[in-house]
Amino acid sequence: MLSMTNDGGITWSTPRSIMPTNANLFTIGNQIVVLPDPSHTLVDVFQLSQGSGIQPSNQNWEAVLISKDGGASWAGPYKISKLDVIGVTNPDDGTRVRAGGGIPDISVDPGTGNLFVVWMDARFSAFQYDQIVLSESTDGGTNWSTPIVVNQTPRSTTVGDNQAFTSVVHFRPSNGTLGVTYYDFRSGGSSTKFFIAECASSCSSSTATWTETQIGGPFGIENAPFSTGRGWFLGDYTGLTDTGSDFLSVFGVGVSTGNPTDIVSATPS
Repeated sequence: MLSMTNDGGITWSTPRSIMPTNANLFTIGNQIVVLPDPSHTLVDVFQLSQGSGIQPSNQNWEAVLISKDGGASWAGPYKISKLDVIGVTNPDDGTRVRAGGGIPDISVDPGTGNLFVVWMDARFSAFQYDQIVLSESTDGGTNWSTPIVVNQTPRSTTVGDNQAFTSVVHFRPSNGTLGVTYYDFRSGGSSTKFFIAECASSCSSSTATWTETQIGGPFGIENAPFSTGRGWFLGDYTGLTDTGSDFLSVFGVGVSTGNPTDIVSATPS
């Protein structure tokens, strides 16, 4: 559903569907970015799934809709990639961790209009654990590059320690750097840390160079609130922007039984 405002949020248009009518298609995690072209093209990214209550979804993609007329009409969906997320568990005992799942995040280079999308995916681990992957579009969202892994979590023989989750992406215009943040369990067990990986050029290439900085943690995932049936829950989202001279991240951390989470901010430097 889409509702629009032309007066700074005071009034809004009647919500309407922008997806092709199909009772078995549904979306989650919609985000819209604006391209720097003369038409101010709108690109809406989301997780696209197919299924119903009696036919559970086994077809999931990351996808976009595109509007070149200010949201009046939309083309697509254009599929970015098949979604192969398996879910996160506490390495200590196997209890579930409610993470971002298949919810994508998107950013745009305001100079070139290139688009970057990240999400959780297990295809590169032979479906043993989720990692953070990235795909790029250089034509306004119609076509997308083959996903690559971007989290820098060291490989461990303990499968659960390899998990990375809840990613966001941001393009920093001042120096042309792409940043991606995520949590992982590299320290072993339930010890959780938060990182930003940065790339300066050709970031969607398998040969891209990424540098990583820890900006949060460690903390125990068991300090987070517990969502019954869904696991330890720091939140479905984190935030990433820039101050011009540096990236700025906002994210949740586990604290204590009496104060399960705090929302904090951090920069890499």
